[in-house]
Amino acid sequence: MSEINNIMVTLNTSDQEQTGGWRSLQIAPIEEILVCPDILTNQNANLVSLNAGPTTIDILPVSESINISVLRKRDKAGFQYTIKIVLDFFYQSIALDNFLNDYLNKKVVVIGVTSYGSEKMFGSKLHPLTFNYDLIDGKNIEDPATTQVTISAVISQKPVIIKD
Repeated sequence: MSEINNIMVTLNTSDQEQTGGWRSLQIAPIEEILVCPDILTNQNANLVSLNAGPTTIDILPVSESINISVLRKRDKAGFQYTIKIVLDFFYQSIALDNFLNDYLNKKVVVIGVTSYGSEKMFGSKLHPLTFNYDLIDGKNIEDPATTQVTISAVISQKPVIIKD
């Protein structure tokens, strides 16, 4: 008879602090994904390879606000993840409108870099997110004009951590 060894792993998180917020986002159309496993996990996320070309958008916070929400819901087929990423640029222009219009309704993936350097991927080649945006005008004179980008989907692919 073989003996089964129970191995217990203790993760001490008392000395680990991960502040909130996002440092930057990379938005890549699915055409720029060279390699992506069909079922993406934390263990194989390092296999993802992007050919970041001229259509990849890098968002660095200047006066942007980045809000990412993920809701998990279980159904008969398994888990479904409602992913919604909202970026607010307190700016409107012809150039920005024309640039973002080229991405309207494109299928994309998003890689977010947190304030402490961790990287998380939202969506995959098999389960992409959809890019949309709106021009929002302020109601009062002190309200800024805003360009709001929304990237969202309901998919069965959970967000994965590429690097922590």
